[in-house]
This record gives sequence, C-alpha cells and structure tokens, in this order.
Amino acid sequence: MVPLAVETESKEVILSQMMPVLPVQGQNHVAITPQLAGIPVRELTSKVENLSSFRTEIIAALDLLITGV
Repeated sequence: MVPLAVETESKEVILSQMMPVLPVQGQNHVAITPQLAGIPVRELTSKVENLSSFRTEIIAALDLLITGV
C-alpha cells in the first residue's frame, strides 16, 4: 500500500515522478511512495476511489523507488 497525503497549497518539495498527485474523492492527494508498506487485507476498509487510470504514474513511482531510474 502506498500512503496518500492531502496535497497542500504550500506544495513542499515533491518529486513528481516518485510522488504523483492523484485525485481521491474530488481532492488531490500525493502518493508518498517512499513510505510504501505491506498492509494485511483485513485491515483495509471500504474502497474510496479507483485509481487504475493512473496505473502508469503509480508504476513509474514504484520503479523509481526500487531501481532509482
């Protein structure tokens, strides 16, 4: 699971490829890919958004995190 944080007006330093901005319930969130973690399915709650249309951005962020390129 990649944690998400609400995108703020200040927009601190965000590596756009490693931390893509994704819309969740009408509000932009930043994927905090460097804090990737495994979460047991039983701890997940209801689905709030389908981000499959952002698959390319998410895979690119994971690729950068793992390979550095």
